[in-house]
This record gives sequence, C-alpha cells and structure tokens, in this order.
Amino acid sequence: MLFAPVRLGGTALSADVLTADVKNCQHFGPCGVGEKALYLNSFLLDRRRYVALGDVRRVFKRVAMSKGGFTGNGVFGAIPYLVVEYGDGTQKQCTFKREEDVDSLLAYLAKVCPGLPLHSVQAEQRLAQRAREEAARYLDELTGGRGVVFATGTPISNSMVEMYTMQKYLQYGALRRNDLLHFDAWASTFGETVTAIELSPEGYTLVGR
Repeated sequence: MLFAPVRLGGTALSADVLTADVKNCQHFGPCGVGEKALYLNSFLLDRRRYVALGDVRRVFKRVAMSKGGFTGNGVFGAIPYLVVEYGDGTQKQCTFKREEDVDSLLAYLAKVCPGLPLHSVQAEQRLAQRAREEAARYLDELTGGRGVVFATGTPISNSMVEMYTMQKYLQYGALRRNDLLHFDAWASTFGETVTAIELSPEGYTLVGR
C-alpha cells in the first residue's frame, strides 16, 4: 500500500490491521466498507481516509441539485453525497458519481451494522411524522372516523399550520375527498389574509398575515 489511509475520529487501527482491512473492504464508488472501518475518499483519491466503525454515529445520503456546464447555465443535474457523522458529531461528505453506489453502500451497512442510523435526523423526523399519520388513518378506517382523539387545551398556539396538521390527523378522509391535502389548497379555502398594525423596532408597521 503506497499511501496508508488517514484516520478520522478517535480510534486508530494498527498498520497491519489497517492494511489488511482496506485491501479486503467492499468497494462502493470512491468509498469502501471493511470489517474494522469505513473508508472515504479525499479529493481525487479513493479510500484515503478511514473512520473506525465504532466511531461512526450516523451515515446517510444527501442529493444536491446543480446546473451543469462551466457557466452554470446548463441543465440541472443531481449530485449524490454520502455523509458520515462520527465522534462528537463531525461530518465528512463524500461525492459520488452514481447515486446507486450510495444506495448499495447503505444497504450493505444495514446488513453489517444493523444498529447504525442510516437517515439524517431530519429524515427520521419526517418518517416518524408519516408513521404517526398512517397509524391515525388506519385507526380511522377501523372505527369509521372515530379512532383518534386529541385531548389538549392548546392545540393551536403559533400558526394556522398547526390547525392544518391537526386536521390531517383527525379528518384525513374529508381533506382527501375535497382535494385539500396540500397545504396551499387548504389555506386558500379556509384562510384569509388580514392586515394589522404591529409594533416593531422602527415603529408601527402594517403586516399582512
């Protein structure tokens, strides 16, 4: 091995273990997964950095959109990234040419590291929200619309978005029948813009809400 991978994170592998592990690791685009570490690219060099698997906290995919061409005026294209979070929350981002390589790496990690989170925190929150909505709809189907009860004295405190969220839980079927599942359609039906005077550091101003 001409250049040994550079350590990221707090755990270092011995030279012999590192040499054997990077040699036998599974390759996915510019990165790799070994028995001891996750290997990441550095600029144009593949698998030139490593994070011991015990230091890895989270691995997930991120896709960015970019205009093609040197001028930036070409067609939009997707740029897939692998994001590795390790140690105290430090993140290392690796660029891939093909999104399917990122998906294959994550699928392989799911097998060899079954307890490792493979979604970003934001994605986990969205998935949890979707699971709660699906559970509420399932209960409504079983009970004829009487399966979910919200017992709270302050269901709406900040904005009308909270009212929309409540209604998605409690009256999903009614919203779907009336083509009001999208917030813009719901807001244009039930909302009304009101202009009021509000106090700001500059003085009193008219604000539309």
